[in-house]
Amino acid sequence: MGCGGSGQLTAAVKDEQMQQQRLPSIGEGQQTRPILVHSLLVEEEIQHIKSLSAEVSRRNQKIHCMRSGWSTRYLHVDGLFQRKAPALLQKLINAAVAADAGPAGWKLLSQTHKRGRLNPRVIEHHSVTPGGALSDKDHLDQG
Repeated sequence: MGCGGSGQLTAAVKDEQMQQQRLPSIGEGQQTRPILVHSLLVEEEIQHIKSLSAEVSRRNQKIHCMRSGWSTRYLHVDGLFQRKAPALLQKLINAAVAADAGPAGWKLLSQTHKRGRLNPRVIEHHSVTPGGALSDKDHLDQG
């Protein structure tokens, strides 16, 4: 018996199955209710995120939608969030995986996470002042 290739074959089959897993359409996604995770972050973590956001601002990184009382700072640029808040990043990933696995989730993240292949592409900090709004009321993130 001793070729030892069955583990590789099993992993390849699972990868193929994951690629075939149907993602929700944009329309389906827009009709889905958000999954709220209450009290996920403690005050110290919130302050850490705000300090990273201020650091990004000092570096003059792109600020999205500064008009209309809404700004977005991209905390993932140059790996800032990953370097300076790895435990917080893991906490957010774990919360996303748990929400996805729950009754209202799409059941898409667990296998990817188990294989160590779940990595956030974008980490944003949104700051909204009273009356603030996105300048494009039909704004939609996708991809």
